[in-house]
Amino acid sequence: MNTSKNPLNTSPVHVIGAGMAGSEAAWQLAE
Repeated sequence: MNTSKNPLNTSPVHVIGAGMAGSEAAWQLAE
């Protein structure tokens, strides 16, 4: 693991952010 990067890389906020980006893309595709 890269210790030079923040250990919060896999924090829930990061996961939620990725999920929101994915749903936003799906929303635009559905339009």
